[in-house]
Amino acid sequence: MKSLRNAVKYYWLVTLLIAGLNKTGLAEVQKPLLFQYLTTADGLPQNTVDYIFQDSRGFMWFATWNGLCKYDGYNWYIFQKGESTLNFPDNFVRTLCEDLNGNLWVGTGKGLVIYDYLKNQFFIPDALKPQCGHLSITNISLGNKGEIFICTENHGLFRVTMETQDDNPQLVAYSID
Repeated sequence: MKSLRNAVKYYWLVTLLIAGLNKTGLAEVQKPLLFQYLTTADGLPQNTVDYIFQDSRGFMWFATWNGLCKYDGYNWYIFQKGESTLNFPDNFVRTLCEDLNGNLWVGTGKGLVIYDYLKNQFFIPDALKPQCGHLSITNISLGNKGEIFICTENHGLFRVTMETQDDNPQLVAYSID
């Protein structure tokens, strides 16, 4: 019985010591986490979200089945096909990735686009149109050396790099077999 009392004393001593070292106190350690649910009632165009991404500027991006959404914590900005100034290929957005220059790459069911923050529109470089401009993009990832890897549905994997030709940098896509 005495060893049980000693074990209980040591347990509380260690618990208080850990709480004190944590600098948040014992009450803070047991505080519940708070979650905020965002739905169509809050401005999201579709409750089915395939991908969530926070960019280097702090914006949250949501890839939905009915467009791409940018959320700044207060307002929604929705990008959908059919808005002539956007050049957005499809509302079925599957994946997002940010490159080393802070450009947002967006993979949709009908092609790849890159978001231009200054013009608030999407574009695809001419060099990438033949390879990735019309394919269903399933995943986009940033490689260790800054290259972009693009996975497609039924058309394989592409590696996009920046190459300089005649002092003019250009994006080049290589198919990976």
